[in-house]
Amino acid sequence: MFILITMLTWQCFQPTVLAQIPNSDSSKKIKTIESYRVNSPSGDKDHVSSEHFDDLGNLVKSFSYNNYPNDYTAETNCTYDAKGNKKCITTDENGKETYRYEAKYAGESLVEEKTTYDSKKFSYDDYGNMILEEEYDSDGNFSKSEKNELAYWEGTTDLKMKTTFFKRGDGDFEKYSEANYIFENGVLKEETVVASFFRYEYYYEYFPNGNLKEKISLMDKTEKVVTKYNEDGQRRVEGIFRIKDTEMKLDQKNKWTYDKHGNEVMVESFRNEKLDSKTIREITYY
Repeated sequence: MFILITMLTWQCFQPTVLAQIPNSDSSKKIKTIESYRVNSPSGDKDHVSSEHFDDLGNLVKSFSYNNYPNDYTAETNCTYDAKGNKKCITTDENGKETYRYEAKYAGESLVEEKTTYDSKKFSYDDYGNMILEEEYDSDGNFSKSEKNELAYWEGTTDLKMKTTFFKRGDGDFEKYSEANYIFENGVLKEETVVASFFRYEYYYEYFPNGNLKEKISLMDKTEKVVTKYNEDGQRRVEGIFRIKDTEMKLDQKNKWTYDKHGNEVMVESFRNEKLDSKTIREITYY
């Protein structure tokens, strides 16, 4: 159980970095993305998913293949209103609804999420950083909440400290973690997140154009991730180091490839210098 909680926490506290997203090249809009998992060493392709976008870049239909159990195909259809609010309904092969997702925005900020199983509400400070997240079950009963107390570097909108508190049910808010940030000329250089049972550290380097060049992530003393980016700010190569025989050794290497429009078309993962997994994306454009 502790290992699972630690893994989930590591994922939750990964810092927000601009990831490669569809339609990164504004001159070329994505129409479809077909994703395949390539089996090694045969080279056979398993169809993983199919995504369809409108000419505004919104995902309107997707198919997920070979789902558990029985390898069924799930279809998701999404609609958007004039304010950008989103509603998606997932059905199985018989047309039966299996999952529903709704998102409501105020400007660019997500203020409410509803799913088949629960709902969440979000509040933000004047700088657009989240200060409160409340979660409710499917019947509308309060479940848990996360509150952030934020402090900024004097005279700036740069975060200096974030203290996170959790509350469950009728209990009181209890301190969970504290994050500290170091900026240079308005650019984030270091970030440290500490709780009672973990310590995460992040270090950032940038290209002269301001895009991220390298990120180093440390999980206590057990894992180190070094991610290098190209000058467009896209992930290029990543090394994951883990403790083996009391030493930090390279355990996994990931590599990303992009098309001429800057969209991701292949991800390769290597272990012991051998290809372990590969995913390819076939993209069509408007």
